Amino acid sequence: MCIRDRYYGTPNPWLQVKCLRALQQFPPPEDRSAVGNLSEVLTYILKHTEVTKSVNKNNADHGILFEAVNVIIHYSTVLESDLRTQALTLLGVFISVKEPNIRYLALECLAKFYQLPNAEGILATHMKTILNSLRDNDISIRRRALDILYILCSQETSEKVVTELLAYTEVADLQIKEELVLKIAILAEKFANNLYWYIEVVVKLVSTSGDYISDDIWYRIVQIITGFGREATANRDIQRHAALKLFTAMNVAHVHETLLKIGSYVLAEYGQLIADQPGRDAFKQFDVLNRHFSTCSASGKAMILTAFVKMSHTFPELKMEVQNILEVHTEHWDPDLQQRAVEYLNLLKDEEDIEAARTTVLEKMPAYTEDIQSNNPLLRRIYALKMGGKVKDQTIVNEQRRMAEEAVDLGKMKLTGGANLADEPLATASKISDSVRSHPLFSQCKKSLAVEGPNIIEPPGPLKAPSTNLAQFKALLSEPVGIVYEDANLQIDYKCEVNAPTGRLAMQFVTRGAPITKLSVMILNANGVNFNVSPVRYDDNPKIMAEFTATDAHGTVPVCSLSFTQGDAPRSVEFALPITVNKFVTSVELPNEKFESFYEEYTISSNRPYYKLDSFVKSPAPPQVPVTEVLKKMGGLLTNCMNLKANPYPNMKDLKMINAAGQFVFKKDGAVVNLPVMVQIETFAENPQFLRLSLRGAGKGEVIRGLYQLILFFIS
Repeated sequence: MCIRDRYYGTPNPWLQVKCLRALQQFPPPEDRSAVGNLSEVLTYILKHTEVTKSVNKNNADHGILFEAVNVIIHYSTVLESDLRTQALTLLGVFISVKEPNIRYLALECLAKFYQLPNAEGILATHMKTILNSLRDNDISIRRRALDILYILCSQETSEKVVTELLAYTEVADLQIKEELVLKIAILAEKFANNLYWYIEVVVKLVSTSGDYISDDIWYRIVQIITGFGREATANRDIQRHAALKLFTAMNVAHVHETLLKIGSYVLAEYGQLIADQPGRDAFKQFDVLNRHFSTCSASGKAMILTAFVKMSHTFPELKMEVQNILEVHTEHWDPDLQQRAVEYLNLLKDEEDIEAARTTVLEKMPAYTEDIQSNNPLLRRIYALKMGGKVKDQTIVNEQRRMAEEAVDLGKMKLTGGANLADEPLATASKISDSVRSHPLFSQCKKSLAVEGPNIIEPPGPLKAPSTNLAQFKALLSEPVGIVYEDANLQIDYKCEVNAPTGRLAMQFVTRGAPITKLSVMILNANGVNFNVSPVRYDDNPKIMAEFTATDAHGTVPVCSLSFTQGDAPRSVEFALPITVNKFVTSVELPNEKFESFYEEYTISSNRPYYKLDSFVKSPAPPQVPVTEVLKKMGGLLTNCMNLKANPYPNMKDLKMINAAGQFVFKKDGAVVNLPVMVQIETFAENPQFLRLSLRGAGKGEVIRGLYQLILFFIS
């Protein structure tokens, strides 16, 4: 580096930034002297970066600094913890400086630090400064501060964070309020020490920010008050408290309609729990709802009419009042309200043959299932909301990591891969295939192989895909953007985003010659994936967009079939769409000890939902290439293309195997299902021509079968 090339006194800042970014593309060095040299350089950058009066110098120096911090995060496993502490301390200073760009970048780096062990305690010391950033004039800084508070919130800090965020809802601008309200609802549920506090929070949230309370949020509030599984029987005190708080909140002149919807449900179901209290009898509860009835929309009136009918069943003294209101609405202009009024009026008739039906229809709502408890729709809303911005947003990254780590629990893995999912007709055997058993390495690897037992999958043949775009198809299995098809007259540009179990893609048709007209699109062979293709948008380069959802495990390759007219000539084209099983896999951080435990459990277990696939495959590298280098390449393949989290075993210095874990995510009957996936790859110094490739999975054997085919597609 030539020290004469200075920018405001800083030698080659752009080159320094490029070098630091390049370092982040490589694994941590094994050479301790190299680690020591890197630590010295990073320490020097941390200690000699200051805020000066020159904006240009600040930009150059801090560009280097923040890339150095990214290197510290990337190499955290080999660098001293003191270096991380220094970086965090320095970032704590920079989030308070006047320069908004520096504040933003400091907040961005703080969010990334959350991934590291023991970082929460140090980050919590900057909580006050981060909270102050919510009032910053810059919207991007406010957004980043909100993201950090969300991922930093813990059991100890939740009450303070949620209280501050609730106060902030009263002054937050429209650009951030939807996200703010959603995150408060999630944090209140996740970290509630008791449900009394949760009720206090959500009632205040709905009262102050009702316009931003989506159906997902208030449905979830109702679910929690009602209860899940067996806990519903022990939820009586919470239901009484909720009825009391909502009765009080609605007993004012003006109430937001969303609060009325929640309140009408709760009073209809649990109003009798407070009816013995002074000023809260049946008529008072009826009056609280009725006074707001005329100002509600049709959907709000429908909820309140239902509540009135249920209340008349619980409190017979209200029957006449309710019948009068229903009589008026039997001729209402809104067909839904009219139909409800007619049906409810008939239901309240004093006739013996109706009594049994009335009792059944108007009985209390049962508890929700425990599946609904664990499948929080608000978390999916966060992903959908944030996917409009950068894909690498730390809110998504950290929440996915946290959820994935929770899913590693063995009991949960067994539950997720339960027998109710093992219903596909995949052919399996009761013993390992002859091709594996006869391999020279079989006896050496026998302990790692599923030799006998149920659900042993025969190694499948090669991946079947149209040959018209194999090279492009292969590239786009790991890349989101590129060319999916190309010939002499046409190029199809492709872009895809996946947030399992859903995704979206866009294709642009760049013609070479005559324009395209009468374009028709069909998706064939889309087993396990539902596609919703939008109409063609015609301009100079016609465009197609499609949304898709994984609805089952699958190992097939979807085929895009096009028919169109180019010039005067009709044409048809078919090519492979890179929407394969790996696109719906998310990584799981699984330490080697846990991996070995789960792997052994899946290998030897006779449980029906556990699937096993073992094979010996040819190494993709020549024999003279060290087996450790082959494993590093395979680890990169599993990480970057199969979307698994790969770990070296036992470590990078003595690399013998790669353990990789993840989960296949799909949607079944409206609920999101996660199926565990494990891949183990072993090399042999005495026989470098072969690799042992073993896959384990739960619930759906097609998942590991499809991943096996994709791995072979890359290394063959």
